[in-house]
Amino acid sequence: MPRRFSKTDRKKRSALMKRLNADPRFAAKRDAAARTNLKRLGADPAFAAKRDAASRAAMKRLHKKNPGLAAAAGARLRRLNADPVFAARRNAAVSATQSRLRGISAATRDAIIAALEADPNASRVVRIIDGVGYKRVLKIAREAGIRLWRGGRPRRRLRPYV
Repeated sequence: MPRRFSKTDRKKRSALMKRLNADPRFAAKRDAAARTNLKRLGADPAFAAKRDAASRAAMKRLHKKNPGLAAAAGARLRRLNADPVFAARRNAAVSATQSRLRGISAATRDAIIAALEADPNASRVVRIIDGVGYKRVLKIAREAGIRLWRGGRPRRRLRPYV
């Protein structure tokens, strides 16, 4: 059973924590430890499920309190999507994010596509461009709609034993 502190001890501890939290170095260490703990907890599926359920419940409460919230958010998004400058920025950010998630830059991706259009042989393109693998080149070719050529002599089908 945890020890219960006296009222004076609780006041002392409270004053100490207020003083520590006011110190920027202590606050930075505290925040770093909290980030580490949250990363660890976020990897735990049970914690993630509880967190997702809690956030869904909070959104339901918010929408119940203010029924016009969803309509206002939808109107704001329609207004933003109608703006061509916003649409261009969003599309640029999405393509940059997608290429970053794929692990290669947009320039490398463009170089792969150009090399495949010039020579539709994935293994040769892999040898030409450093830092990419065969599967990545195949995936990019499929996404770009480039039909690849299989080099080498045609394979012979084996006859079954009779």
